[in-house]
Amino acid sequence: MRRFIVAFLATLGAITLIVVGVLAGSAWWLMRSYGAPEPLPETMVLTLDLREPLSETRPSDPLAPLGLQRQLEVAELVLALERASDDPRVAGLVARLDATQHGFAVAEEVRAAVRAFASSGKPAVAWADSFGELGAGNEGYFIATAFDSIHLQPGGMLGLTGLIAEVPFIVPLLDRLGIEAEITRRSAYKTAFDSVIEPGLTDANREMLNDLLDGLYATLVGAIAEARGQPPETVEQLIDSGPLLASEALAAGLVDSLAFRDEVLDRARDAAGPDAELVGLDRYAQRLSGEHDDEAAAI
Repeated sequence: MRRFIVAFLATLGAITLIVVGVLAGSAWWLMRSYGAPEPLPETMVLTLDLREPLSETRPSDPLAPLGLQRQLEVAELVLALERASDDPRVAGLVARLDATQHGFAVAEEVRAAVRAFASSGKPAVAWADSFGELGAGNEGYFIATAFDSIHLQPGGMLGLTGLIAEVPFIVPLLDRLGIEAEITRRSAYKTAFDSVIEPGLTDANREMLNDLLDGLYATLVGAIAEARGQPPETVEQLIDSGPLLASEALAAGLVDSLAFRDEVLDRARDAAGPDAELVGLDRYAQRLSGEHDDEAAAI
């Protein structure tokens, strides 16, 4: 019995030490990540990774701050680029892209923010391993056209393939399960529940989707044509021939060079000056918040 008690207490002590260690480590990480940020360098090139989806609102999950990577919000990104365009310490911007899955509305907002930054006269550079490989890379390239220059890895591809709309239909599955959905529809163009009551696209639904795609396609083509200095007809021909190899994209004038990421970063840093440092836009945005708090406290 005595041995059992000793073993139990030893186990309990070990578990307690582990829990204390985890809590201490978490507290240290939180203090480092969300405490007073380090001062920003006097000369910096901002870096931005746009491969992951951006958050449109703050996470509601109370455990979200324990994530290992801080996710920028769209509004935070826009504000940071706006401030950076007037910040004499910021000498440029380098962003990493891919096919991206932000959604067209967010993509337009990010693109507008980058264009505003680039209009300040500071260089804005886009780089990608590949825009979508053999799949669609339309959204990522659409954002990239807001930058002064676009660079692609030599072995990459430009998946400029046009737009599609996909609508899932589960009526065959419901039929096999013996389920019949009963939904009252006010008109043929109220298509929200077509997936569960129709076996395929109705004429009204097809018309709406085609109109939506036509509008988005015109925006995509217009943006590429304006940014790359090409007639819309030429851009449409390039989309029809996509996806393009890196060499084909360069020959078509859709990218400015074929280069690896370290080369692009080195060029941007060299152009900014010998003392320039690379600073993530997330860190820059966090520091801006701290500077704002410092100014408010001083007032």
